[in-house]
Amino acid sequence: MTKPHQVARVIQNSPLMARKRRWSAAMIAIVCFVTQLGSSRASTIVVTNLAPSGPGTLRSALTNAQNGDTITFAVTGTITNVILGGLTISNNLSIVGPGPNLLSLTGTNICRAFKIPNAVVVNISGLTFSNCYGWDIGSDPIGGNGGAILNLGNLSLSNCLFIGCHNINGGTGFPGGTGGSGGAIHNGGTLTALNCEFLNNYAGHGGAGSPGNTTSSYPGGNGGSGGNGGAVYDAGTARFINCTFGWNASGYGGAGGVGVSASPAGGGGNGGNAGNGSAVLSLGGASFAGCTFFGNTNGAGGSGGNGGAQHAGYPGPPGGNAGNGGSGTIYCTGAVQLVACTIANNAAGRGGNGGTGGAGVNNLGGGPGLAGGTGGNGAIGGSGGGCVGLSTNAAFTLQNVLIAQNSAGGAGSAGSGGAGGSGTPSGSSGSAGTSGTAGTGPDLYGTYISNGHNFVGLRTGSSGFTNNLLGDIVGTSSATNAKAGTLTNNSGAVWTCALQSGSPALDGGDDSIMIAPANLATDARGFPRQSGVHVDIGAYEHQWATTPVISNATISSGGVQVLATNVSGAYFSVLAASSLTTPLASWTVVGIMSETSPGQFQWTDASYTNRSSRFFRLRNP
Repeated sequence: MTKPHQVARVIQNSPLMARKRRWSAAMIAIVCFVTQLGSSRASTIVVTNLAPSGPGTLRSALTNAQNGDTITFAVTGTITNVILGGLTISNNLSIVGPGPNLLSLTGTNICRAFKIPNAVVVNISGLTFSNCYGWDIGSDPIGGNGGAILNLGNLSLSNCLFIGCHNINGGTGFPGGTGGSGGAIHNGGTLTALNCEFLNNYAGHGGAGSPGNTTSSYPGGNGGSGGNGGAVYDAGTARFINCTFGWNASGYGGAGGVGVSASPAGGGGNGGNAGNGSAVLSLGGASFAGCTFFGNTNGAGGSGGNGGAQHAGYPGPPGGNAGNGGSGTIYCTGAVQLVACTIANNAAGRGGNGGTGGAGVNNLGGGPGLAGGTGGNGAIGGSGGGCVGLSTNAAFTLQNVLIAQNSAGGAGSAGSGGAGGSGTPSGSSGSAGTSGTAGTGPDLYGTYISNGHNFVGLRTGSSGFTNNLLGDIVGTSSATNAKAGTLTNNSGAVWTCALQSGSPALDGGDDSIMIAPANLATDARGFPRQSGVHVDIGAYEHQWATTPVISNATISSGGVQVLATNVSGAYFSVLAASSLTTPLASWTVVGIMSETSPGQFQWTDASYTNRSSRFFRLRNP
């Protein structure tokens, strides 16, 4: 369905004149979920103290809570956890925060927030988890995983923000240690998340291989592997509804150690592989409905270590081979279902560079110099910047999903050969290693099942999608532009990527997602799912402007303010030109109106003092 511009024009200090056009909207129900705790007794414990410990604190409340209790808060601000490994929740209970903008639990980059043991049922809502750190001391086999929450029980999350949480990095050694997985959450049980945001979390990086030495190891140590699941590592069963994953990252691989320079010299250690699943890595069954993935990046593979220099009698040793780049914003090895999700502008990791070969021995007695060592091989870039679905999956199904504008990882460079030793004649230089290859499938890699009405920017590297079949819109030889905007606050429960003017995803979706079994009556923000002729593809539903668009312009200390009144959740681009005779195609998009309160929109032209006059139009979208 093609929709004309919603247009308003203004000469500074003059009222806006708006065209009028009527659009229909549907009022529909909101999807929600509740986990029942079940208990013969229940009481409410109120936290009144922000301190880490003592009377009235969260720690005290958890110690005193019984099965079925609810913990609430009469305080706002920040609670700092000082318990390494996190506060243990030992009973079935609910933790009800006042809202993620009002109360934060921070680990100050030292501590995890919570540990939930096996079979414990916990509901958590209305909290921010910031700068938490997955680190346990002792013999816990998964102690380095789960930056904010280590869940082995049954956890339900609602209206929570996870920001800046991360895992322990692998240490230097022979080989380097593996980075921890699940920057925000490690799930070994059952996890359900509704209206949650995961922003700027990251898995641990692989540790560097130690340099070679003459007492224990002539070659350099191999680098450790990066951690998986920049936001969530799922080894159980996970369900995500209307959740946003932005700017998370899997761990990069550790660099190989340098070989010892001795007689004989040691070769360089190999680089570690980067972690997979920049947002989510799932080993079990997982489902995603109304979720947005934007700006997530996989780590790069570790570079190979350089070979050491020979001191006598031997050609130079080889450089180490590099590690592979990480793959997939969503990386799943089990059955997975995606419905009405947006996956845009994510990137797989680059392959590491091979190490330089060691130098050959100089012959100072007039004889021939010895040859330099071979360079290490460059590594493969990560595949599936959006999703990776392995062929061993029981099923990886997509319905009404927008996946576009993602990128595969670049190839790692070959290591240079080592220099030949001087002499008569001089030793030959070592040959370079083999260059790596770029990853495949910028949007998707692997095997998928289409349940219809998906937008795939470029299907290269995947199977299961055919353009114009089952309502799918698919780029084949070249990418199709989804015209999906950046991740930002478009009003509503979570941040989303708005569809821009001319997006093929507008009205291109499957209306059946509004009824059973999907029951997605609203978009990720909570706005009506069908605003136009059909639903849109992806997590965001554009709200078409209604009549009238009431607009004007006022002068403030910050500039000319363009104002409009319309349906809540509408999206208005502001276009400008210096003359009303300028062709519409030549008007410049200068901003996006912000919804300052329900149905009230505003945009400010801060550069108005530099112009004698300026005209504006409002376009929806």
